[in-house]
This record gives sequence, C-alpha cells and structure tokens, in this order.
Amino acid sequence: MQLPRTSTLTWTIPDKLLIFYSKILIWFRFLSEYSVIGIAFLFSIFGWKYYFDLGLVLSYNDSMSHLDISRRIVENLTPGIAQIGSVWLPLPHLLSLPFIWSNFLWHTGLAGSIISNIAFVGSAYFIFKLLRGLTKDYLAAILGVLIFVVNPNMVYMQSIPMTESLLIFFFIATVYYIFQWQRTDDIKSLIMAGFFTLFSTLTRYDGWMLLAQMFVVIAVIAYQYGGLKKLESRLILFLSVATFGIILWVIWNYLIFGDPLYFINGPFSAKAQQLVFEAEGRLFAKGNFLYSTFVYILAVIKNNGSLMTFIGGIGLVLYFFKNKFSKESLSISLLLSPLIFNVAALYLGHSIINLPDIPPYTLFNVRYGLMMLPAIAVFIAYLSKKQRLIQIVFLVLLIAQTFYMYKDNDVITVRDGISGASAQGMKETGKWLGDHAKEGKVLIAASSQDSLIFQSGLPMSRFIHEGNADIWNVSLERPTTYATWVAMHRGDLVYRKLADNTNFLNNYEKVYDGGFTDIYKISRNVAKPLTTNDLP
Repeated sequence: MQLPRTSTLTWTIPDKLLIFYSKILIWFRFLSEYSVIGIAFLFSIFGWKYYFDLGLVLSYNDSMSHLDISRRIVENLTPGIAQIGSVWLPLPHLLSLPFIWSNFLWHTGLAGSIISNIAFVGSAYFIFKLLRGLTKDYLAAILGVLIFVVNPNMVYMQSIPMTESLLIFFFIATVYYIFQWQRTDDIKSLIMAGFFTLFSTLTRYDGWMLLAQMFVVIAVIAYQYGGLKKLESRLILFLSVATFGIILWVIWNYLIFGDPLYFINGPFSAKAQQLVFEAEGRLFAKGNFLYSTFVYILAVIKNNGSLMTFIGGIGLVLYFFKNKFSKESLSISLLLSPLIFNVAALYLGHSIINLPDIPPYTLFNVRYGLMMLPAIAVFIAYLSKKQRLIQIVFLVLLIAQTFYMYKDNDVITVRDGISGASAQGMKETGKWLGDHAKEGKVLIAASSQDSLIFQSGLPMSRFIHEGNADIWNVSLERPTTYATWVAMHRGDLVYRKLADNTNFLNNYEKVYDGGFTDIYKISRNVAKPLTTNDLP
C-alpha cells in the first residue's frame, strides 16, 4: 500500500516545483519588461526637469512652431483641422491636441514634451524586447536600453516638443515587429509592423525611406518563406496598412492646396528652403556621395559619442559577417534606414547638416545623427551577449563617455538649440510685442516668425497669418482693414507684399526695431509716410 504513495510523491513534487519555477520565470519576465519602463520613465522625467529648469525646453525655433500649429487648430481666427498645413507631417501635431488647449501646457512646451517623453519610454521598451529576442541575454538587453536612455542628446531631445523622439519610437517598434514576423511568419506581427510604419510616415519623411526599405525586406523574406505567392500576399497585406498615411497626405494636399504634391513643391517646402541654401552656396554635400557619408557619420559621432559609435560599428560588422543574408539579418538591417535616408538626402541636396568641425563651421540639423542611436545600442548589446566582463567594460565606457559629454558641455543638440541656426532669437522682440500690443490684430508671416508669435504670449486669435485664408489675403492688399500691428523681416511674405504697398506706407509708423524683425503700428494718414529706410 506504500508503493503507490511513494510513487505519487516521487512524481508529484517535481511537477509542482517545475510549475512553481515556471511561474517565477513568467513573473520575472513580466517584471523585467516593466522595470525597463520604470528606468526609462525616471530618465525621462528627470531629464525633462533638468532641461526645463535650465530654460532649454523651448530653445529650438521649430519646437515653438510645432506647438503653435497644434494651438492654431483649437484657437485661431479661423480654427480647424486645416491649420495643420503642409510643411510638416500631421501626426505629432494631432497627438498634442489633448494637451494644447491649456495655456500652461502650451507655453511651457509640455503639450509637446509629453509626447516625446512617452515615445522615449516606448522606445526603450521595444529596444529591450528586440534585444531579448536577438541575444537571448537579459543583461545584454539591459545594456542596450541603458545605452539608449543614458545618451545625453537623446535625453534632451525627449525633453522638448520636437519630432525625433516620436519617430524613433515608431521606427524601433517597426523593426521589432518585423523581427518577430521573420521568425514565424506571424501575420499579426506583420500587421503591427504595417501600423507602426504608417505612423512613422505621418511623423517625419524619414519614415518614407523606412517604408521603401521595408518593401524590399518583406519581399525577400516572404519569398524565402514560400516563393512568389507568399511574396505577393504578404506585400499586399503590409502595404494596404503601411501606405495609407502617405495616400491620406497626398489627398490632403490636393483638397486643401489644390496640388497633391504641394508638400514637395510648395513655397514652404523643404525643397524651397534647400533652393535658398543652394543659391547661397551652402549645400556642400550635394552631388558628393563620399562627403555626404562623411558628414552624416560625423553627425552620428557627435550625437552618440566616439566610443559608443566605434563599438557599435564593430558590432554591426561582426553581426552581418556572421549572419550575412539570413531572414533575421534582413530584419535587423532596417536599423540602418536612418543612415541610408540621411546620406541620400544630403547627396541629392534635399537636406543640410552643419557641424562645427567642417565648413561652414556652424550648427544646423545636427540632431539627425541621433537617429542611429537605436542601431548603436542594439549592435553593442549584440557584441556583448553572454560576455559578462565585456558588458561591464562597455558599461564603464558608457558612464565615462556620458560624464565627459556633460562635463565638457558637449551635448551637441543643446549647443545647436542655444547657438546654432535652429536656435530661437526672437525672445526680446516677442516680449516687446506682448507687452505693447494690448489690443488689435497683428499681421505676421507664421511660416518664418512662429517663434515670435509664441514668445509674445498673446492669444493665437490675435494674429493674422497664412492659415487665415481670406483675412490674410485681404490684409496683404489693404492691411488697415484688419491689422493694428504689422511684424515683418526682410524677405518674408509680409515684407514682399507691403514693402511698396501705399496702404501700408501711408498708414503705419515704425514703433520697434528688433534688428531682425521690425514692428509697425497703425497711424492713419501719417504726416511722414514710411520709406525704404524704415523697412527691415
């Protein structure tokens, strides 16, 4: 009678222990993923607080423009969704809408910073999940996350109302889901990759390059799975989701501006801006592939540090040498999409990056190099997998590099925001306008003076700008109809229309010389009309 009982104990206890151990592993996995979120959240909050206290959250002109675009949708002379315009893709501005209605969240920049913060935490989460699958090493995955969240330039960019943090989130999530799909041909993962690609194409035009590269990667992997039939079905499924944003954007431009490619050919497009740079002889990289590559790699080094960039480069070479053209390596190759996009944009003259080490020895768009941070984090973590001593060495190097970047004030994105071409320089003029324009409307070109609008602190409904359609057009012909105040700088849209407009010259007087932007106030039938000497 004892044998059955002994037999039962012999098998039941190990089974229970195995079940208990499995539950511990499940909880450990759960806690490890959410601990990563906690770590990233702490870096996000403390990073934002640090830069907010330094007064640097709104250092970029573009950060104020992004906030103003969202604000104009809800508060404006002519509010509505059409205020999104065509210069920038719409998703970042739409995501800010739940917060932008608050004057406090608008003017502190939090309405946009919140989006960047959430994206930063989400990016860390997906980097962790990608590395867990790639390395099968929890500590290597944690190292990759730390490389990402500790980076001073990333901490700064996630603190401000810009679009880089959001794009990185969509980008790394896309890579993760394609990585998952290539392992099992799981349709759900492919659909999720399609959605995140869709979001990236509505955030920045870098996402369009990601879509093109995704097309190639998915086609090759699907063909390896099941030939042309599988290739066709998977591409149709992916593209039906991923291309929807681009289709909507083209339709939007046609319906609002009468040209489906207005975002490319319009007067406020990147193309129009680059033509100005080219006329000034500033597109040094255009037509020179090697120099374009050099400029972007230098931007990558400046953003990510020479040590981490070098080690990440070694990890990249070793990874692709080992894995060559496997399905996994094809999915991981998507991490190089920012490199391909930015080198191509520089070569074609569609972009410009200025660095202090090369002509013209200035700062502009240096933050583009930060887009390679996820790749650097992943390849360093891969290089260190299962190697505890190497992981410790890399961690020490990361801490040392980060320390010296702060110590030497070598956070390049902060420097660009303070003193580069991206820096705002309208604070004094904006304050003067806010203090003196207590009543009446202000005619201004928002396309070039959004930071002045923001710095004034005045309600958005006080401004007449390009988004006001009929009111704007009438004001450019007869400013006295609506405008009590006129703000202009040489060459902007208001200046071009009013420099020889008698209705303006005979009825306004110059009340503020801002050096760059001048301000005029209505004074009907002035004794001494304005002359060219009174214009900016």
